Amino acid sequence: VNVFDPPDIGSGCFRGFGRSRASEATTRIPESCLGTWRVDVEWSGLREMIIHDRGIIWKGSYVVAEEVLVEDVTDGGANLRFTVFVPLNPDAWTDGPAPGIHESFDITIQARSWCSGVFKRQGDDERLLTVQGRRSMSDEERKRTMPTLVRTTSKDPERSCPVCLFGWEEDGVVQVETSCGHSFCFGCVVSVCNMTPPKDNGECPICRKEVSMDSLRRVTRR
Repeated sequence: VNVFDPPDIGSGCFRGFGRSRASEATTRIPESCLGTWRVDVEWSGLREMIIHDRGIIWKGSYVVAEEVLVEDVTDGGANLRFTVFVPLNPDAWTDGPAPGIHESFDITIQARSWCSGVFKRQGDDERLLTVQGRRSMSDEERKRTMPTLVRTTSKDPERSCPVCLFGWEEDGVVQVETSCGHSFCFGCVVSVCNMTPPKDNGECPICRKEVSMDSLRRVTRR
């Protein structure tokens, strides 16, 4: 963890984040921050940010872990502050350094799944833009991390997904149950409950109660 006070991103004299040369600390990005994130910067739309233990990739540009200011926060999260140089046209050939701008983030990652903070672009000394994001997960990752509900076949009220009508016992069909007690196959639950990314909550089409990705349980039988 860095051992000095970082500059204020909202300051008019702000020129970007960087590691203190006087600090001998080695930055370690916490495991809870690692992964692919869908980041929404105000007025700029959704973009992908990749955070791994060696650094951060943003708009195809790279900032090494040693240049990321890390501060632990409660509940296992972390505050990340970093500046990345983004070429305006990374495919253009130039005789000197590629023209581009510096973009800075001051974001807090919580609960391994969401982040929020502020963003500042070089040349805009006054305007701070809000940042919100969610960690992207593949279908297989979601299935592996989903809580499991063990149930006997005789106690299952449905024998198939009410949307696609595939039976629970068919190959490749994963039955999941919502917090309201209704079952769908994993392939249908995202669309039928209107939880298409970046959204992760929606409404059950059967009872109209609110449901979320985090509340889904994978059903298995004994």
